[in-house]
Amino acid sequence: MSQFGSKCTNLPLIDLRPGLDHPNGLTLTIEKVTFNAAKPVSMPSRLALVLLALLILPMASYVKAQSAALDYFNLSYSHTEQKQPDSAMYYLSFALKLDPSMVNGYYNRGVIRFQKNDLLGAIEDFDKCLNLEISHGQAYNNRGYIYIMLGEVQKGCKDLRIGRDLGIEQAKGNFSLYCKDFKE
Repeated sequence: MSQFGSKCTNLPLIDLRPGLDHPNGLTLTIEKVTFNAAKPVSMPSRLALVLLALLILPMASYVKAQSAALDYFNLSYSHTEQKQPDSAMYYLSFALKLDPSMVNGYYNRGVIRFQKNDLLGAIEDFDKCLNLEISHGQAYNNRGYIYIMLGEVQKGCKDLRIGRDLGIEQAKGNFSLYCKDFKE
């Protein structure tokens, strides 16, 4: 486990050397991918290649982090299916550290926190989910239900109404059940 995590955090390596085939050539290695220029390469061209590499590197690291985050997300899902909420939450938290833009990671962790009766933690995760995706109707439903459980009926009904308006049947039922006297 820790070995995989350390591989995810390594920065890509850049190696820029004179070309092997020609003294004025250029060899640029990013990670383990090598670009060879057997012909003479001018200094401005060398600089342009280095700048291009520096632009590409953050994207490569981001793609690696997203891929690892998705692996941890999927691992958390299998632990949820096996009724192991603690390990599922651990893997979700790790996935979210790698990719904090993972909407369904926050949503799923909010559901697990709700199931474990960590209502404030669940609200926090549904908030993050909704900050990333404003039209996540199920997150509105779940957060609204929790607000009602906590006695914050006005806030809860507002969320349930939004969830209902986004087409979530459960929110429609919850709104009918808990928000008969709701006035905005």
